[in-house]
Amino acid sequence: MVQNKKKLIDLFAGNLANAVLHRILEKAIEDKAISNKYLKEVKNSWEIAKKYREKINPQKEVLPQKYAQEIKKKIILRVNSELKTRISK
Repeated sequence: MVQNKKKLIDLFAGNLANAVLHRILEKAIEDKAISNKYLKEVKNSWEIAKKYREKINPQKEVLPQKYAQEIKKKIILRVNSELKTRISK
């Protein structure tokens, strides 16, 4: 059993939010050089998120609904917040 599941969920949600954000930015940017950097960041964040997911709950098992809802909320809030921050800049 994982000792600090809440922290792992936060890290997992943060990496997934980062992957989603960079995927959006990759699609929004027309410059291929910048777009490729976002794509690399998406891949990196996704791989890290998969490692945290395995620590939270084995991948062969379904993630409990309470964790899934919590993670979904955190991702939506973080992505929206970061997009608003970038737009305001």
